[in-house]
Amino acid sequence: MDDHMDGRIITYLINPLFWATVVTALTVNYLQSQGVGPQWLRSYGMNFLALPIYFYCASALLKLLTRDAHRSISVTDRLLTWILVSVLFEALLPLHSSLYVADPLDVVIYATGGIVLYPLLHRAQLFTAFKRLSLKD
Repeated sequence: MDDHMDGRIITYLINPLFWATVVTALTVNYLQSQGVGPQWLRSYGMNFLALPIYFYCASALLKLLTRDAHRSISVTDRLLTWILVSVLFEALLPLHSSLYVADPLDVVIYATGGIVLYPLLHRAQLFTAFKRLSLKD
C-alpha cells in the first residue's frame, strides 16, 4: 500500500459522522436494554442505524482488502443486504425466537436508513477528505 492510499483509507475511517452514528447506535442499544427513552427510538432507532453502519464498515473492509481507496460496495450489494437483513430479522428469526418480532415497518426503516443515512456518511467522508487536503496546502 502506498502512503497516498493509506491516507485515504485513514480519512475514510476517521469520518466523524460515522463515529457519531456508532455512538448513537450504542446509546440506543443501551436505552433498549434498560427499557428507558422514547418507545419509537427503542423500537426503530437501531433498525434505522444498522444498515448504514454495516454498509460503511463493508466499504472500509473492501477498500482495505482490495487496496483500492476508491472501491465501495455497489447498489446491488446494498439492496441484497437489505433483503437478507429483512428476511432474517423479520421473517426467519421471529419463527424461532420470542426475542424477535416480525414488524413490516422495520423493513421500511432498514431501507430508510440505508437510503438516507448511508449517502450522508459517504458525503461526510468526502468532506473530511477535502478538508484534510486543504489543511496540507
